[in-house]
Amino acid sequence: MKKFVIILILLTLFQLSFGVNVSVDIDSYGWITITSEKNISKNLENLKYLQLWSSKNGNIYIFQLKVPLNKNKSQLIYNLSPIGKFHINKVSTEKFFKINDYKVENGEIIVNYSYNFTTIAILLLEYLFIFILTLYFTHHLKKLFRKKSATIREKSEVLKKYTIHFTLYAISITVILITQLLIFDLPDLISYTFNVGLDTAIIIWMLMLFVFMLLPPVLAAKDMVRCFSSQKSKDRNENEIKKSPLMVALSFILLFAPLGIMFLIIIYGIPNMLISPIKTQFYDLPLPLRTAFWITFYYSIAVLFSKTSTQLLKYTKIMKRINDEETINKIKNIVNDISKKLNVKPFKKIEIIKSDVANAMVEGLFKEKLVITSKLLDILSEEELKAIIAHELAHRKKLHIKLGFISFIIIGAIIYSIAIYILKYINIEGEWVFTAVFFTAYIIDYLLCRYISRKIEKDADLLATKIIDPKTYIKALAKIHFSSYMPKEGILNVLMTHPSLKERARYIQETYGLSKDDVDKIIEEAYQYVEKVVNK
Repeated sequence: MKKFVIILILLTLFQLSFGVNVSVDIDSYGWITITSEKNISKNLENLKYLQLWSSKNGNIYIFQLKVPLNKNKSQLIYNLSPIGKFHINKVSTEKFFKINDYKVENGEIIVNYSYNFTTIAILLLEYLFIFILTLYFTHHLKKLFRKKSATIREKSEVLKKYTIHFTLYAISITVILITQLLIFDLPDLISYTFNVGLDTAIIIWMLMLFVFMLLPPVLAAKDMVRCFSSQKSKDRNENEIKKSPLMVALSFILLFAPLGIMFLIIIYGIPNMLISPIKTQFYDLPLPLRTAFWITFYYSIAVLFSKTSTQLLKYTKIMKRINDEETINKIKNIVNDISKKLNVKPFKKIEIIKSDVANAMVEGLFKEKLVITSKLLDILSEEELKAIIAHELAHRKKLHIKLGFISFIIIGAIIYSIAIYILKYINIEGEWVFTAVFFTAYIIDYLLCRYISRKIEKDADLLATKIIDPKTYIKALAKIHFSSYMPKEGILNVLMTHPSLKERARYIQETYGLSKDDVDKIIEEAYQYVEKVVNK
């Protein structure tokens, strides 16, 4: 009888501990992963934890517990005795910590850890490097903008150098900070050290990235304004120089704010709240359709923010609307005339805004509006203005805005769905793999969308030149190009939404059999005219 009782006890203990393995990981919290061949979920009901996730992989039950740390003693102490006997597989921590020792006593796990000062020192050295790089780049920008640049070509060369150098600087800062995210898990370090939530820590990390990006252009803003101000408006610009750092900062904030808003929406779980009433039906949809839904959702947020920021700029008089009825009526007449030639409906709304940038654009996905800047009206003749309006009406005729929007969604849905399938089927885990796959997908998506945008612009150019003299059209493009200090060859063309002036002139020349000498002469005349106007 005694032997039977002993055997029964041993079998019970064996049953409780059979196949139960535990792994411990420490970052800003303790993470205890339990794997078992038996479903021990009832045993876990007696445990205290912050959160619990459970899943099943084949015959293996997986439970992950999020538990608090004793930060005062730098310890993780957790009682797992309710699950019976278990085996510790591994105890690990993030790079900014190191495990001093661990033990299991009566089912209680005790892990002692401390800061890894070697890692902390590397992080501090990286920030010192970023700080020095920021100071150096700021000094470089000031020096670049202080060079005597009298002609448009000299200023366009300055702009070209600025664009290339800023792109390299931004990439360097981004790579360093993403490395800190992936290798050192910086947000977790911030969360642990300053006792803030992980969401807040991620926001702090994002703000650091943004501030380092923003600092050099803001600190060099006054020199930038002096460099690109025209002789004609020098007195006015001198009065605006004091405001320039604030204006540059505001421009950057408005540029990057949509990304920040989308990021906050993601980390605060708003997407899950949005689909929660139809979660089952939503996840029954094919992956490309779900991806397309999210792309449309985030794009809509960006559009909504763009409209809001435009109204803000108008309200603060940074982007001032010009109510010149005579000029607006003149533009309406041109629009009506050209729309008849292209057999397309004219724009119902036309707006003129005060700006030092010569530009015309179509705003709105459904209610399209023609927006023209005051600088464009200043530098173009009436025939040249007709050429640019013909270009915008060509976009309307070809439904470019709507088709572009749809194509961007389809391309994004396909590329990111492929990325998700790759992650699913290569069966390799890790933040580096995830980042590499999605960063590659983002680059491909970005380059493809930019390529399509340039093709759309080419399509509009070739349609507009069917009703406008090609030489006049090239001259109008050249004036806009040079007035914005853009070099003829363009800057980082593969990243641009529009082809360079050189490329646009080339395909118009080839389409209509113009001589290269004539085209070069037209572009030079446009350059001389803009040079004269700028330095008047």
